[in-house]
Amino acid sequence: MEKSTNLKLLDLSHNMLTTVPVGTIACLTNLEYLDMRRNFELKFIGDVSTQFEEILSNERLIDLFIDVDNSACTIETTNTLLDGIKKLKNLELSIGLGSSTTSTSSKQVILKKIHVWAERMEWLFASMNAITFTDCQGLGTIFEKLVANSYEVGCFDTLRVLYISGCTDWVEVGSNAKFDMLPNLKDISLIEFTNISCILDFALPLGLKFSRLERIRVIECSQLKYFLSLGSTIPALEKLGEVILNYCDQVEELFKFDQNSGFQDATVFPNLKTITLKNCPRLRFLSELNIGCPRLEVVEVENCPLLKKFPFTAQNVGTIKTITCAKKWWDELEWENDDIKNLYTPVLHLY
Repeated sequence: MEKSTNLKLLDLSHNMLTTVPVGTIACLTNLEYLDMRRNFELKFIGDVSTQFEEILSNERLIDLFIDVDNSACTIETTNTLLDGIKKLKNLELSIGLGSSTTSTSSKQVILKKIHVWAERMEWLFASMNAITFTDCQGLGTIFEKLVANSYEVGCFDTLRVLYISGCTDWVEVGSNAKFDMLPNLKDISLIEFTNISCILDFALPLGLKFSRLERIRVIECSQLKYFLSLGSTIPALEKLGEVILNYCDQVEELFKFDQNSGFQDATVFPNLKTITLKNCPRLRFLSELNIGCPRLEVVEVENCPLLKKFPFTAQNVGTIKTITCAKKWWDELEWENDDIKNLYTPVLHLY
């Protein structure tokens, strides 16, 4: 194969490869596309960083797709690695036991059941559009090192999607970044993320402002008391379009506001279109502030018996397309004006 120097596309996916033929691949100097997905026995032998860099050293390579079955992510951050990732047009890298790609982002990394990390992991965030952590250990340490080196590495402005599931050993990061390290984050999912009472516990160390956040999904976060505290730290969520909250037994309120925040009605969530609230038995209200959602389109509420008020107004009658909820919950909802309630009858889907 090393003599096939004119080869541009190499598809080695869905087979029983056990080792990476790195030396051979490096000889394919015209290679542009390499697919090594769904090789669940595939392992790097020897120094992982060196071998991965060797694959990236192909100057013409622009599309790389690879799954590696390994419980350790020991790829160290180097300038060669950063430059190699940056020049790629498409990258799907999955590392971990049974890992596989799920996002549609052009550059993404998925890590599953990883428990050994390299000392410097900035490459994970540099030039990536999406990162997934599933059942990984030691994430607190990873983020703490990012913050500690923040002045050296700067922000990661390409990251759009962050998915974290099964983080059961999260520990508070000791210091906070002085700037937003993920300024263009659009989509964040926290699933089975324990030891946080508010998303701010995760966002504050990284300096996150969520100024471009469009979607937030929180599921099975057992210690969560409320979503976010808005004010001086996170000034507004003007881009937010979708909120999903599910199986959070302790949550009582979605949004808290600093007493001197100065927020006015309908200025905090001007683009919020979808709200999904399920299985939150202690949820009492979205916020103590009388908020407005002028572009609200889809509402779904299930098993939230203490939630008696919702920001339905006469202004929303023309925008809301569907309301899905239990008849009992709808009947017990408190309204300032019953005439407004009746206007929503055409879009109701009761069960």
